[in-house]
Amino acid sequence: MSAAHPEQQAASFGKGEIGHKRRWRRLFLVTGIALLLGFGFAVWHFASAPRPLESDYHNLSVPPQRCLLCHQFGGAAPRMPHRTLSFCFPCHLPRKLERQK
Repeated sequence: MSAAHPEQQAASFGKGEIGHKRRWRRLFLVTGIALLLGFGFAVWHFASAPRPLESDYHNLSVPPQRCLLCHQFGGAAPRMPHRTLSFCFPCHLPRKLERQK
């Protein structure tokens, strides 16, 4: 029996070990990509909420029930494209009226 050098023994991996490492690398890569896409979708979702111009009906002191009077079923105002929530203004912050020069 020939004895292999200790460094060569440590450096040689079997096929099963290499496949196992590749599988874990692939799993981490796919998980990382999925997390990045999920985070990007969440940011896009909250950033895409329309921001109405500030008026008597659209300001931070208006209770959500008043918003629902117009926006729940549509009619004079655009209909809400999502389920009824107990809050409006964390996502739909009114924007200031900009004066034109």
